[in-house]
Amino acid sequence: MTFTTYALSLAFFESVVLEGLVRGGGGDAQILADVAGVSACLGEHGARGAGREYQVEPVAVRHGVFHPKIGVLQGDDDAHLLVGSGNLTFAGWGGNFEMLEHLHPTFAATAFLDAAGFFERMTSHERLRHGAQDRCLEVARSLRRAVVGRSQDGAIRVLHSLDQSLVDQIVGLAEELGGARGLLIASPYWDSGAVVRQLRDRLGLKVFSAHAHPGGTARGSAANWPTLDLDRLQPVCLDFAAEDSRRLHAKAFEIVCRRGRLLVTGSANATQAALGAGGNVEACVARLQRQRQVGWTTQPSEPPTPNNDDHDDTEAQVTLGVLRAVLEGDLVQGWVLTSISAGPASLVQLTSHGPVSLGAVDLDVDGRFAFSAPTLEMQAWNVGRLILRVEGEDGRAAQGFVSVAAVAKALRQAGAIAPRLLALISGTETPADVAAILDWLHENPGRLVDANGGFGGASAGPSTAYSEAMVVVADLEEVVTLDGRVTTAPDLAPGHHGWRRFIDQILRALRAPRGPFADLDGPDDDTPDDDTPIEEDAAERERRRAAQIARTYDAMEALVHGLLAPERVERFGLIAFDIVAYICARLDLPEHRAVEWVAKVVGVLHASALPASRLQDVAACCLLLLQDPSDISGARRVRATLHRFGLEIQAEPPRSDMEASFVRPARPTQTVEALWRRVQDVRTHEEMVADYVAALRSGAPTSTSGALEDYAPDEWPTLKRAFDGGRYRDQILFVGRNAQICPRCQMALPSVEVQKFRSHLVATAANCCGRVVLFKGGAQ
Repeated sequence: MTFTTYALSLAFFESVVLEGLVRGGGGDAQILADVAGVSACLGEHGARGAGREYQVEPVAVRHGVFHPKIGVLQGDDDAHLLVGSGNLTFAGWGGNFEMLEHLHPTFAATAFLDAAGFFERMTSHERLRHGAQDRCLEVARSLRRAVVGRSQDGAIRVLHSLDQSLVDQIVGLAEELGGARGLLIASPYWDSGAVVRQLRDRLGLKVFSAHAHPGGTARGSAANWPTLDLDRLQPVCLDFAAEDSRRLHAKAFEIVCRRGRLLVTGSANATQAALGAGGNVEACVARLQRQRQVGWTTQPSEPPTPNNDDHDDTEAQVTLGVLRAVLEGDLVQGWVLTSISAGPASLVQLTSHGPVSLGAVDLDVDGRFAFSAPTLEMQAWNVGRLILRVEGEDGRAAQGFVSVAAVAKALRQAGAIAPRLLALISGTETPADVAAILDWLHENPGRLVDANGGFGGASAGPSTAYSEAMVVVADLEEVVTLDGRVTTAPDLAPGHHGWRRFIDQILRALRAPRGPFADLDGPDDDTPDDDTPIEEDAAERERRRAAQIARTYDAMEALVHGLLAPERVERFGLIAFDIVAYICARLDLPEHRAVEWVAKVVGVLHASALPASRLQDVAACCLLLLQDPSDISGARRVRATLHRFGLEIQAEPPRSDMEASFVRPARPTQTVEALWRRVQDVRTHEEMVADYVAALRSGAPTSTSGALEDYAPDEWPTLKRAFDGGRYRDQILFVGRNAQICPRCQMALPSVEVQKFRSHLVATAANCCGRVVLFKGGAQ
């Protein structure tokens, strides 16, 4: 979707338009705004998405301003065109009295073609300076596609002022309808009235009427009533607006003709700059009603009180230059659209903490510059909008937003889920956001598979400045989903840096310490999408909370179970661990359930999927599985798990911020140290078997080789006699870890012995030769 505007409020756009349209599946958004509008909104600190979630393109007009108010909403098989008087501000979309035409190809095909011509003309007009040529052509193509096969009757047109004055076009349309019999104008802003007098005379009229709005006019820098030929001007009040207390910002020209009625509404005020040639860029809709002979009904009125000295930022003048900048990789390419001197200049980044100097640049004669900024893209992911300021040696300066190309591309690729992912990255996510993200990953976990076939940090590819846990989307033509379906991988070039860094930020967010959701911050999926306030008692609110948490938990459970499947766990085990930690913290799961999830994940996590930078995280959480120092079996299991990950049982216990995701409050240091000492003191069954095998190979028992006596009392007599050599040693059969049969007799071991071997790595072939079956360990 694309919007054009003069005045601009990004706080309004993000809270109303972006929330309602883009996050509702409306696609990527771009705003083309006059440099004055862009300059004014640079100070809106609450707006964070410019250059990332949507693009803001400043437009400079020589000898005028960029004034059209157009909205183009296009989809795969439909399009809507909005043309009106309201700026992209709170006042323009609700506070003022405005007029808006909502057009569709089914009845306004000609208007769509006119609008396409306007955007095409914007790409090459000599009075315009902007960098949105590609977007304008894209919009024009979508408008033309929308009317293929549609009939055109020319009853609704879009007029613009790029190549011909609006006065000329209005007069020409009136002549098509047999000439004018009356003229009525509604406009908040006027100048002397010379251009209106010209319009009146060319229409062949002696007098005309002007609407005096009962609510007054929107404040601005222009007069609210003409000053010439007042004796030939009839103040009236439109009947449909007689009771309206909002300030007038609508612009309308009604010409009742001999063979119909012409109504022109849109952005053009009753001023020379709007209606004459070579001034503002305007856009209006003209309705040619060929059968209608009667116009709007009115009643006599009085001229408004002059407000020539009443000003606000609605028609603000640019006191500071405006630039546009695009970040591609590490290179920023900028262009100052307003007047500035060529030569050396200083470049500054404007942040919430104050200006940060980025160094010196050289401005060419067209105001263009370039410089390298390796850290800016990461700031765009984490902070949001980026603003640069360039200051020339003559004291003149310009500032503007940075469009981060890689970020914008990644967000377009993510599609409708992108706003939820950004909410996760920024820490403003709701349970509904999290559930949707988990479902999205469950549909296709290949979205998080890196180009080297690793996942979540297991890649052995080249290091980067961002994270050891760098991942990129799979550069595979097909990806197998968790339910076995084959789907096409995202259409990104292999190693696309924007997507790689996007996914890296998601992984960072999952690992960041975050407490429980403070409150519900979004509706259920079945809550009506309207502004009707819903009164709910504590019980109903708790029901909603429980439902959202349950849905999020179910989504996590489905995703993690899929990721931990034997054929996927090596690739996805570590991310499953991070997801579980995140969900346990955000949903404030009871400690026993959280620890159960730790056991599920670390029990199958592959050592090959665990980079060195994450060992402490996993080791510290493994220690959570041990609740009591007297639990020897539990300590042995923890020690075995740590050994499997290749972690040395060091003097100090492992600690990690991720412990708080599972256990709150944190366990006292004394408790952790006592548990860790138990883990250090115990021996795993594999260690005991290894000690025994080593002693057996050396021919003499050691102080530790007899540890099996307590855990294998039935087998110990045979194991002990084996040190005497000869036939006693032949009573031991060495097998692999998953043995279930006697290797000598090729008979299945009894089930009780199979279970004993799995837990103790020693058993007896009780139903055949009676020999001891022992894990071979290092005996081979």
